[in-house]
Amino acid sequence: MNKSSGLRILILSTHRPAYSARLGADIMRSLREAGHRVDFLCRYAGGMPSRDYKSIERRSLIKPVLNRLLPRRVRTWLDSRQSGKTARELYEQKGMVFNDEYEIHYPDESTPGLPVDRLLKHIRKDYDLVITLWWFDFINSTSLRAVYDKLRCPIMIFSIDMAPVTGGCFYFNSCRRFTQQCGRCPAIGSDWPDDFTHSNYLIKQDNYAGMNCAFLGNSWMNGFAVRSGLFPPAKVFKIGCIIDEHEFVPGDRRALRRQLGLPDDATVLLARSSKEARKGARFIIHALNNIPADISGGKQIVLVSIGDSHLKEHVSNPRIRQEYMGRVGREDLIRLYQAADWFLSPSVDDAGPSMVNQSQMCGTPVVCFNNGTAVDVVTDGVSGFKTDHVSETGFADALYSALNLSLNDPEAYERMRISTRNTALDTCSKARFQQDIVSHYKTMTS
Repeated sequence: MNKSSGLRILILSTHRPAYSARLGADIMRSLREAGHRVDFLCRYAGGMPSRDYKSIERRSLIKPVLNRLLPRRVRTWLDSRQSGKTARELYEQKGMVFNDEYEIHYPDESTPGLPVDRLLKHIRKDYDLVITLWWFDFINSTSLRAVYDKLRCPIMIFSIDMAPVTGGCFYFNSCRRFTQQCGRCPAIGSDWPDDFTHSNYLIKQDNYAGMNCAFLGNSWMNGFAVRSGLFPPAKVFKIGCIIDEHEFVPGDRRALRRQLGLPDDATVLLARSSKEARKGARFIIHALNNIPADISGGKQIVLVSIGDSHLKEHVSNPRIRQEYMGRVGREDLIRLYQAADWFLSPSVDDAGPSMVNQSQMCGTPVVCFNNGTAVDVVTDGVSGFKTDHVSETGFADALYSALNLSLNDPEAYERMRISTRNTALDTCSKARFQQDIVSHYKTMTS
């Protein structure tokens, strides 16, 4: 599609474009580079004012502090108040006790985080296409139905999490109640088939049926979208996690290690540390604390962790040198990908993580489970190592296979790095994203 025939696109997202590894910014700029006219509307501004996007309001400086300090049950109560429902109205049903293993971010599908009339006031143009990113505290299916009624154009739900296919869960862990229209929700200890999660499901079902909308995700997410019964297979489209291939590039590992203070000849493992159970840090901890004595090949193994200090505190094997970097900016993150031999991604319930795609774009192979984005982008033994066995033993075996390759067959490992970069270019580049959006739009309007 040439520039003169570009689409008029509106992106709706709770957060500004720079949020979460600048995903919104990459999507917006990629589509603009392809000749489309893109407006980005979010609920909350952040940082300095920008012409790149418009926000409806500025986020309170107090709420992020409260989110860190308050128990999850209290945060859920506050969220329910913001969405127009009291805690009593939502949780007074007999037997409901909030389960901390789950996160219900969307308690009332009939009442969006931002009132519909306020949203519609800020949509002042006609558009050919609407793309949604983050929903929380901003929009839901009721909002989208109103937007569709106003614009009468296709809506693509670029799913950041699994909320669009559940009765309110952000992620559903081992629960599969959403495949049965929710109800009897374990997140709230409910044994009632018509609890508010079931009501939310039915509202979604009605709203989706009343508009031309599609679910966009990787194969792992799309399988759940179809199983939910909320989207017919013809309205579920595959799309990759967009990564800027000109920014995330392979680098000189030895030179970068010298810059970062890492040993030249070590085997460097990079991981994001998180206490969240679904991020799977326990699998890295088990694998490294029990690594066989003969696996290092005489080389030092260095674990570089970013994020929180959970891995640093729990990897106790004295044979593993640890470098804890804390939170790092985008440029430093790219340098770490380029300097590492492997990126470890033990997530067990995750739409991404996008770090898998970022690492691959830098040519650094990944060790992971076969879920999330890895289903599409990691081929076992070709562009990393992955396992279907979600267990401590399964992840450890995959990691040990990776270490054996890089230590004992450096030529094969270098070929894997090339394959890894090529896979990322095929699945996650800006050019691929641009093509997929146009192709899916044509399908929705044909």
